[in-house]
Amino acid sequence: MVRYLDEHHNAPVTFVLYHGHWRTPLMHAAGDGRADMFRLLQQLGVEVDVGSSLSPRLGQSPLSPLAEAVRGNHHEAAQILVGPSHPIVRTRELVASVQEKNFPMAEMLLNNGTHPEFRQEDVPEPEASLDGSLWLQPLLLAVINRDLAMIKLLLNKGANPNVWCSYQPEPSPSVFCQHVIFWAVEYEPRWRHFQNPDHTEYFNHAMVRVLLEGDAKSNKFDMFGQTPLSYAIKAGHETVVKCLLDHGANPNWAVNATGQKLIFDLATKESIRAMLEEAETK
Repeated sequence: MVRYLDEHHNAPVTFVLYHGHWRTPLMHAAGDGRADMFRLLQQLGVEVDVGSSLSPRLGQSPLSPLAEAVRGNHHEAAQILVGPSHPIVRTRELVASVQEKNFPMAEMLLNNGTHPEFRQEDVPEPEASLDGSLWLQPLLLAVINRDLAMIKLLLNKGANPNVWCSYQPEPSPSVFCQHVIFWAVEYEPRWRHFQNPDHTEYFNHAMVRVLLEGDAKSNKFDMFGQTPLSYAIKAGHETVVKCLLDHGANPNWAVNATGQKLIFDLATKESIRAMLEEAETK
């Protein structure tokens, strides 16, 4: 029917108005997982990215055929569409897959040319009308989700563990920093009080270790002049402190808000104090 309308009636195959938004027939086909239909539409000359939104405003959904396929979990359709889609659209749908912990979809996107992070030049300057959640770095989301398998996948596919994160989750309950390593060290989800504190330390240590083994820098500073080691000491996470020290964290830069070295802070655990003293002698 579509071919007949195109050949005999010159029917437009580009846009259609749907609930007040421009959507293309290709988007409809992708949303339904109709691989046969969007193959036909491509044969008729429809470009994949026509009508795609690269920088949606607040309250707008990111429109693209790839978004329809990924968010509908139509694996075959997404695999066909990822190649000809705009690089920003690909990475945005990687973000969606990481957010949903959809490992097979994320792996497929990365195996088919999706960059594992937004490039700095692609990310718009923060402004009130932009939906910042659409520009979160995939690696940051994987850390927040405590998804070790996803973290390892992204690092293995070339994600930079020191990537600059212009946008932060809203609200950020316990940390605000543009470097992923801080979120791995300090982030505690809202539901942590339902868990054993050792469980939190276990995940934080596992994430920090994976990031440091992936060449994350241990001596980064946040907006308050604190290092990852500072937060690990204050949290009392001995395994995280040891991991950071083993990967070159400078114990002399671990200070509190007044600039006092945490090794002299009365609140610092004795076991951690001993580790710091040993590190300072090396």
